[in-house]
Amino acid sequence: MFNEITGRIECVMNSTFISSLRRATVSSLAARLFLNENPETIVILGAGAQAAMQLQVFACTMPTLKRAYIYDVDPQRSDSLRKQMSGVIDITISQSAREAVELSTLVIPLTTVTEGYIQFDWLRPGSVVINVSWDDVLPDVVFRAEKVVVDDWSFVKADDKRLLARLFRAGKVAVPYDENVPPGTRRVDGELGGPLTTGTIPANEPGGHYIGQSIRHVPA
Repeated sequence: MFNEITGRIECVMNSTFISSLRRATVSSLAARLFLNENPETIVILGAGAQAAMQLQVFACTMPTLKRAYIYDVDPQRSDSLRKQMSGVIDITISQSAREAVELSTLVIPLTTVTEGYIQFDWLRPGSVVINVSWDDVLPDVVFRAEKVVVDDWSFVKADDKRLLARLFRAGKVAVPYDENVPPGTRRVDGELGGPLTTGTIPANEPGGHYIGQSIRHVPA
């Protein structure tokens, strides 16, 4: 950070840490906006550095949380995260993604996958899926979710590889707030900034699902 007048360096910040903290903060905000109840459990898919940051932020901002269910394709990473979070939150290591997802209504994928694997039928009624890593949910989760909310539609629209962008380019997903949606097309319900600036929160119907992108997808 530079002084706008002198050009001198005022501050040197760790951009990786700041970016990781921002993602975790957005996840926490989305969960508090769209969950119907204060959860006691959370699911984290992927046990890398971002997982640790997410758990630290949620432990501070959601005091009702008592346990995290973790799954990673590398069991050693899961065990390392469990040890790192000792004293922050109790962790149970799951044996599969499905096993973990079925244990909570708050699900946060933090993986590097490019093909989806989370099925709609894995999700509990009223679940919120904050799909930070973009491609974890299958298309049927998008189409069957009660609400689909993104953090920034312009960012999604500019992409050409990730799930929502692919569905948009194929004509299967429509722009937020579009009133002229063709039959068979799923409209994105809004952007995260909407509830923050207007105070209007899209209702998460009991038994529904909410999908958030970046956030990313939140079933409600």
